[in-house]
Formats: sequence, structure tokens, C-alpha cells
Amino acid sequence: MTGPSNSHTRRVPRSRFVIPIDHPFKTIWDIMTVILSIANAHAVHVSIRERKFGLNAFMLFCNVWFMLDILLNFCTERKTADGEILRDHRSICARYLTSWFAIDILALMPWELLYVKPVIELQNKRKFFQKYFFRSKAVVRVTRHLRGKHFRWFGSVAKRTKQHGLG
Repeated sequence: MTGPSNSHTRRVPRSRFVIPIDHPFKTIWDIMTVILSIANAHAVHVSIRERKFGLNAFMLFCNVWFMLDILLNFCTERKTADGEILRDHRSICARYLTSWFAIDILALMPWELLYVKPVIELQNKRKFFQKYFFRSKAVVRVTRHLRGKHFRWFGSVAKRTKQHGLG
């Protein structure tokens, strides 16, 4: 007679095209993805700051990398909240589609080209006086607006972190 079967200890066979969750390749891939995400965020910041938009080699490389990452997420084991590891392809796909897939797809969109570039192009079409007058007026308005809220936000964060032993 065999003992009771526990679903957490039972080993489900892995599909042929599923990458183990603790595979060294997957760990290195995830580390490189984080590094590329930070570098890509910086590159987008620089392109907005310098008002130069367009697809350069680095941005194209990052987009291809992130698309491959999405494809890899469809065939990488997943761990559930109760510790069970999903090993079959169907449940891995279902789990990814209902969790991070929408965020990953939205992150691929070039939002700066859709929203920031048209505003900057409109600003560049203004005449000299309009451009510098409205820019300085906007800076004064933003600093005046943040002056009061900034100190209140800092005070509330300081109160909350002090209770938790930080700061």
C-alpha cells in the first residue's frame, strides 16, 4: 500500500520546450534584462532631454531583446504563490498571459514618440519670444506648485520610515 499523494511533492514531468526556473542561462538572461532596462530608460531620458527622437541601434537592440524576453517567458517554468512549480506549457502560458504579459507589451510601446515628440515639435515651431516666455513661465509655475507639496511629501515619508527604523 502506498502513502497519501501530496500534490506539492509529486513531480510533474517537464515539457520538452520548457526552461527550468533555476537554469543558469535564465538567471544570466534576467540579469542582462535588468541591466538593459536601466540603460534603455537612461537612453530614452537622454533622447527626451536632447529632443532627438528616432530609432538608433541601441534602442533597436533593446526592443529585439525585450521581444525575445517575452517569448522566453512563454516557455519558462513559473512558481505559484503556494510554491508549486508549473512545468507544463499550457499552464505556463496561461499564468504569463494573466500576469506580466500586458505590462511587458505596454513597455515595448515607444510612448515618447507618441506623446512627447509631437509636443516638442509644436514647441519648436513657436517663435523666439513665445518659446522662451512660455518656457520660463512654465518653470516658475511648476516650481511654485512643487515647493509646498515637496516639503509635505518629504515630511510624511520621513514620519513613516522613522516608525520602521529607517532614517
